[in-house]
Amino acid sequence: QNYVARTQVSEALTLLTGARVQVEEFASQEGAFPTTAELTARGIRTTGQYIDTVTTDDTNWHVIATFKNTGVNGNLQGETVVLTRDVVDGNWACSIAESSTPSYLLPKSCL
Repeated sequence: QNYVARTQVSEALTLLTGARVQVEEFASQEGAFPTTAELTARGIRTTGQYIDTVTTDDTNWHVIATFKNTGVNGNLQGETVVLTRDVVDGNWACSIAESSTPSYLLPKSCL
């Protein structure tokens, strides 16, 4: 059922991409990375069919999507996908936290 798991990962990336746009706007206006509350106040979607939460770590400049513990592929349950913004050059990198998620479920940009 790899295609189902990849669809679930795709939802995480879609939510993170939407959040990234709002983070860039906030950073350009405020000169800082938004907290989860500040991002939520901008109307960003923070949950999905497979995603429990989208949060930020404003200290490390991360936007984090956490998969639900039920109703998702077993390899993804409770796992996180992270977008990190480089504070120097503004580039974004995708990664997966220390996890059991097989690399074949992730897009090449997250490896």
